[in-house]
Amino acid sequence: LGALRAGPPGRGPARAALGLGLLLLAGGAAELGLRQTATGRAWARAAAWADGGLLEGVADPQRLATTAAELDHLERGGHTRYPSTGYPVAPAPRVPGRLRVVCFGGSSTGGAYTDDDLGAFYPARLEARLEAARPGAVQVLNQGVGGWTSFHIRRYVGAQLAALDPDLITLYIGTNDAAARLPVDLATLDGLRRRQGWLRGALGPLRGLSLGQGLAAALGPLRVGAPVPAVSPGDLAENVRAIVAHAPRALLLTEANHPDARALSAHHRALLSVADGDRVRAVDASAALSGRPAYFRDRTHLSPAGHEALAGLIADALAGWDPPEAR
Repeated sequence: LGALRAGPPGRGPARAALGLGLLLLAGGAAELGLRQTATGRAWARAAAWADGGLLEGVADPQRLATTAAELDHLERGGHTRYPSTGYPVAPAPRVPGRLRVVCFGGSSTGGAYTDDDLGAFYPARLEARLEAARPGAVQVLNQGVGGWTSFHIRRYVGAQLAALDPDLITLYIGTNDAAARLPVDLATLDGLRRRQGWLRGALGPLRGLSLGQGLAAALGPLRVGAPVPAVSPGDLAENVRAIVAHAPRALLLTEANHPDARALSAHHRALLSVADGDRVRAVDASAALSGRPAYFRDRTHLSPAGHEALAGLIADALAGWDPPEAR
């Protein structure tokens, strides 16, 4: 019975080959037809994002591409001689017996592209002040990076805690967290970037086909909308809590703007809410510095006088606070 059903010898393989050929022909025709539709074109754009390209409807596609590259750099790591490539300078080894203060922030902490000498920024000025008051007692590290938010700092501290080894950390943040440049926040963008990275490998050559591109679009879409803060106030507070958990003490500082910082008020409140008055304290540096032209080079970046004033605020805050024991 089985032999009768199989038909004459050689007929089965021929039928299978014919069926496969027809299937491939139908698939090719469907692929060509799909590429001419709006759906096919949308899927192709989604696949372009998966390969590091751009998304339809983004007001600033170059900013999107740059931000994705910065997230890649943050994940790969690589310390720099000057923090202009998305990563801090290498932290110096601990000096035994000195209180180790690690300063985090954006371009007003670690390079504003207006001065290539980190000795002009407030962490170096803070060390000079503290050294003058207590010679040989304090070591201050500048770990700021232009463009970094609390999201970046949290990731970095988690990855580099052993090398940082802080006794006390300072956070001078707000401007970059509040910046609304993209249609999604950094955490969402980073999650999409990771999913699409997985898809690049999983789909392989299928990414060149519309159906493969459709799968990429279905599993990792980005809903384009109005720009939102890079980090919401609530996420900022969560990030800061995670950061300060890695140090015995922390000093939080609201970032100043010129002529005023009202646009940062929600993020400032979130930052100040983390302070507990004991292990974690806060200074409203924005209230002390904002609106004073002599303290700024532009809207955000501090002038030499601004860096000196901020260093003074931090030194004064530390003077009235029993520091942890230096190791």
